[in-house]
Amino acid sequence: MVFLILIMAVIRYSIYALQICLLIRALMSWFPEMSDGSLGDFIYTITEPLVSFVGSIIYKIRPLREFPLDLSLFFSCVLLSILLAFL
Repeated sequence: MVFLILIMAVIRYSIYALQICLLIRALMSWFPEMSDGSLGDFIYTITEPLVSFVGSIIYKIRPLREFPLDLSLFFSCVLLSILLAFL
């Protein structure tokens, strides 16, 4: 039982950390000089699998595909928040 609680806590904190990385990535997109260093590479490497997965789903929905802004980061955060609600 304690092991299960520990696993759930690790999953929750990992999701929190991923949400923070997504927020940092969004901020770095406004300041391109921030994404040139090793921190930018790390954040991009950590978040890219989720963002590209959500982006491929968004691309299949025509109104979202034609929207002028990339909403992949936003929907990635929403997806992680929904996942946290179930944990």
